[in-house]
Amino acid sequence: MLKKRYLSASIIIFLLLSLISIVNSQQKRLQFKHLTTDNGLSQSWIHSVIQDKYGFMWMGSEDGLNRYDGNSFRIYKNNFRDPYSISNNGILTLYEDSKGDLWIGTRKGLNLYDRKYCG
Repeated sequence: MLKKRYLSASIIIFLLLSLISIVNSQQKRLQFKHLTTDNGLSQSWIHSVIQDKYGFMWMGSEDGLNRYDGNSFRIYKNNFRDPYSISNNGILTLYEDSKGDLWIGTRKGLNLYDRKYCG
C-alpha cells in the first residue's frame, strides 16, 4: 500500500509541475524586429544569414555583405580599385569556421573576411 501511494503522489506532482511549465511558457510573447532597406539593409533579398561569435549578424544579399550590430548596418561592397575588397556584391553563402574566421561565398569566388583590415 505504501508503494502505491508514493507512486500516485509522484505522478500528481509531475503532472502539476508539467501544467505549471505549460502555463508559464504560454505567457511568454515572442517579439520580432523587422529589418529592411529603411533600416540600412542594402537589399531586402537575402541569401544567407549567420551570427558570428562576436554577436554580429551577417546577411548576404545581391547588393553586398551586410553586418548588423543590433543598431545599424555596415555594408561591404566590391570596389574594383581596392584589391582587398570583396570579390563580388552577389553574396550567396556565409560560414564561420571553428577559429571564428568568416568565409563569404560570392558569385565570383570565395572570400575570407580579415577582421584586422576590415574592422
